[in-house]
Amino acid sequence: MIHLSDAGATMQKICTDHGEFISMVERDVNFYLQCMKANAPTIYAGYFIDVTEKCNLVCKYCYFPVNNKKKDRSIDSIVQDAFLHRSMAPFILTGGEPTLRSDLPEIIEKLKPIGPVELLTNGTGLCEDLLEKILPVLSINLSIHDEIFEDNLRVLKLFEDRKIKLESVLFVIDDVNEIDELINLCDGWKHVICSTRIKAATKVWNEQKPKEKIFVSDIAKYLTETYDAEPVWWRNNKVSFFNLELNGIIHMPVSWYDRFNIDMLDINCAPYYQAKTGETMNFLTSMLINEGIDKGWLNGHRCSYNNAA
Repeated sequence: MIHLSDAGATMQKICTDHGEFISMVERDVNFYLQCMKANAPTIYAGYFIDVTEKCNLVCKYCYFPVNNKKKDRSIDSIVQDAFLHRSMAPFILTGGEPTLRSDLPEIIEKLKPIGPVELLTNGTGLCEDLLEKILPVLSINLSIHDEIFEDNLRVLKLFEDRKIKLESVLFVIDDVNEIDELINLCDGWKHVICSTRIKAATKVWNEQKPKEKIFVSDIAKYLTETYDAEPVWWRNNKVSFFNLELNGIIHMPVSWYDRFNIDMLDINCAPYYQAKTGETMNFLTSMLINEGIDKGWLNGHRCSYNNAA
């Protein structure tokens, strides 16, 4: 049940075993109501395919529990996965870090006849030779990290030299003041960057807890008041994601729900992901299921937690 007050939009949950608790869904009630009217179907279309569980980084806010010792799945299993979920294309290849697979070009070639292919990467494995093999058959989304920022700049220069654009760059923040750095980056590389996703650090699956909960309205307010960004209401907008335009780039603030305030309206909302149960569901719902499995909730255990708001 959602309650609206001066304090914000809050969700009340009542469990027969664990009692009642209340969690904030949005800090700004007016923003919440406007987004509910927008009734967007999805944040973006697609089906995530983990092509590896390995990664060469240990990022503070990565949701994925990396396993560098696990053998990569076969190309046949990836192709079968894509074929079974072909109605959910495009296929977003992720992990782990997909460029760690030397056979990535072969995977992409085998998936092309089934549906469009995208790549989500930290960029460390992107080089002239690999781009030559995989472009222009797919869209590339680059995840920006402080730990490898110089390498991120190398990738941006690589795209600049080839006169091609990145579909999007992804940032994770746990303080709205960090937005200044990414806006400066985008201003310098707007000829290379089509869009951004500014994701607030959250409490889901393997991610570490953020300093405090950041809502979409917090990021949107900062962008409009500090940089005169313009809301783009005709694009897909929801309480958990929103679009603004600034200097020719579309910025999408994202604040994922967690186990405390999951919105049942988003259960069937793309993008999709296969949970450990084998079910293919909304990406975030699948991660929450994985979290429940990993932490024992599904066996009757209850994690201790502080005020979720």
